[in-house]
Amino acid sequence: MLHNKMNKLAVFLSVFPLIFVAACGGSSSSTVDSGPQHDPAVVGQWRVTTINGEAPTFQIGIEFKSSGVYATRDFASIGGCDSNGTWETEGNVLVTVVKAVSPEGPACNGNVGSVERNTYAIDLDMLTLVSLVDGNVWVFTRI
Repeated sequence: MLHNKMNKLAVFLSVFPLIFVAACGGSSSSTVDSGPQHDPAVVGQWRVTTINGEAPTFQIGIEFKSSGVYATRDFASIGGCDSNGTWETEGNVLVTVVKAVSPEGPACNGNVGSVERNTYAIDLDMLTLVSLVDGNVWVFTRI
């Protein structure tokens, strides 16, 4: 009977490490989350040229940095909200997250934390964004 208990203990001790590795998610192949992707073609400064095919009544610029941050600027400075935040690309989708706005106040603060998802395409010095929410088409020119 003691011999039988020793065999069970030996089996348990030999199997336990395998159970532990499986429970902790260990595997023979290692996959590393590469983190957010940033299409290098997006990096740079852009100015809006059309919205839904029409010239805008205001001028907005946006700068995407390779570090994954962006900043917008309302060149007219007439009641506009400048913002900054983070950006990444997921396939052909450009995702931006607003982290801060200026000027601070009720008109702009509602944007903080908002996430925008747009399909994007780049043709030479032209960036086209199509909103996945409302279908608006924004065309920017590299500056």
